[in-house]
Amino acid sequence: MSSLPETITLPSGAILVLKDAPFEVAMRLLKAVAKEIGQVTTGLKLDLNFATDPAALSKLIAQDIPLDVLKNAVCQLVGSEAIEGVFLECLGRCLYDGKVATREAFENRNARQDYLLVAWEVIKHNLAPFFAGLKSKSSTAGAPPGAAPK
Repeated sequence: MSSLPETITLPSGAILVLKDAPFEVAMRLLKAVAKEIGQVTTGLKLDLNFATDPAALSKLIAQDIPLDVLKNAVCQLVGSEAIEGVFLECLGRCLYDGKVATREAFENRNARQDYLLVAWEVIKHNLAPFFAGLKSKSSTAGAPPGAAPK
């Protein structure tokens, strides 16, 4: 079941209505983002195992990540054709200023100021449900390594 649409007023005054992409599309977005982030974080000395540690993402977020790594991550994400393709599928379910959001909505030079913010909000909206169930390390402390959460 889809969540209710979320409405955001952008700094330009345009209204963005966020709607959920189908699970299969959101899952492809998750995989594309994970692949791109993985390429950037390989240079970091992190002892994270996403396969066996459900709190690994929380640990990654809590890291004091150097500014150049953040810059590289942003460039990696923005430059990814894979992410762009899936993002555009997600975007098409949303409304931008009262119309179905498409790439063409940003042909207007004035609308381009919204593009990266719209991309961020659409991606965040579609990925957030995957991480909503992840808790801090303390919530999985009693579970043996590799055990499925209950």
